[in-house]
Amino acid sequence: PALARIYGYSSPLELITHLTNIEKQLYVDDKRRKEFARLLQKNDAVSEFESQVYKTDGSIIWIAENARAVRDAQGKLLYYEGTVEDITERKQAEEALRQQAERERLMGAIANRIRQSLKLEEILKTTADEVREFLQTDRAIVCRFQQDGTRVVAVESVGPKWRSLLGITISDTCLPEIYLQAYHNNCVLANEDIYNADLELCQIELLATLQIKANIVVPIVQGDNLWGILAAHQCSGPRKWQHQEIELLEQLAAQLTIAIQQAELYRQLEEANQELQRLATLDGLTHIANRRQFDSYLNDEWKRALREGTPISIILCDVDFFKLYNDTYGHQAGDSCLQKIATALTRCAKRSADLVARYGGEEFALILPNTDAIGATKVADRIGKEVKALKLPHAKSRVSEYVTVSLGIACSIPRGNALLVEAIALADKALYRAKEMGRDRSICRLANS
Repeated sequence: PALARIYGYSSPLELITHLTNIEKQLYVDDKRRKEFARLLQKNDAVSEFESQVYKTDGSIIWIAENARAVRDAQGKLLYYEGTVEDITERKQAEEALRQQAERERLMGAIANRIRQSLKLEEILKTTADEVREFLQTDRAIVCRFQQDGTRVVAVESVGPKWRSLLGITISDTCLPEIYLQAYHNNCVLANEDIYNADLELCQIELLATLQIKANIVVPIVQGDNLWGILAAHQCSGPRKWQHQEIELLEQLAAQLTIAIQQAELYRQLEEANQELQRLATLDGLTHIANRRQFDSYLNDEWKRALREGTPISIILCDVDFFKLYNDTYGHQAGDSCLQKIATALTRCAKRSADLVARYGGEEFALILPNTDAIGATKVADRIGKEVKALKLPHAKSRVSEYVTVSLGIACSIPRGNALLVEAIALADKALYRAKEMGRDRSICRLANS
């Protein structure tokens, strides 16, 4: 009677009557029955042989079978005897412990990734992959809400049979306000079967186009803002979601909130550092490169020219009689004059590799990589014309009624032990010579390198 009750029958007679083929009717995996028989014949005994079997109502339970052969004094087999125990509760407890251990492992892996990486996309992708593997679901995604209320699929992990949603924009035009409010309140939405759930027709149609038959949706809330959602999709058919599965996604969403906060802080820090770096290399008045940036860039370009055997030119530019300009028009006008000249110089250095810098006081400098004497002289001529075109009055100038500049050009093809300081000194000598010859002109010198 006890054995009959295990399988859901009312009596042993009903068991014997209905179970005409034990291997096919009883065992979920009929190979387990064959394996049990093989072990019993080989060893004369089988202990704690676990299998899944069907009860009479179609439900599945776990059993543990114990059996041994009974033989006479001559060793002849008389019969087999054994016991069957329903171990379903034990197996469920073992599975619960296994899942708990797996959840803890998963949470530890995500938390460790958050500690190790500040790259949000990596963390989101790891989360999606782990969710799909742990839940054995068809698709896992993380969506981010946009300002217009749409959602963009930021990352996904999807099985080979199912459509990829990565990068698409999902617009829930018929999404009830109550759902959005639920998301904001950190409420989880779980549908075991979209066609039997309390959903609007347009929602069902949207989910169907995305091949979703069942889903869990967990909000990711950042402060008072709904940042996005973490979702698991069952595409192959309806699915009864377990409490621990929903709980797992809630825990992961909480971890993602931490990751998002860290990533945002890191982004702000990066932007601040970039701004500090930018400010450290710019002249505060003219907003072009400062002397520090000039020295660093010239050093790099000189090494490149030495390595590649290409020419490099340096132009030093000095505003003629600038002290007299300052004395006449005041320092504020002097600052404005320098700013306008800096803009004019920038217009003349047209290539992205060219650098314009404030060298000090009223002196500017240009670095022209891969530029020979002819090219550098053309740039210097343009500078002179651009500055004159500004028509900045200079009553105390001895060469023009307007502000003018003097320019010294040094051209070099670095070779062997050619020194950078020598090239700069050459440009400085050329500038001095331009001043000697009456200012408002450019002088070019070629290095002997």
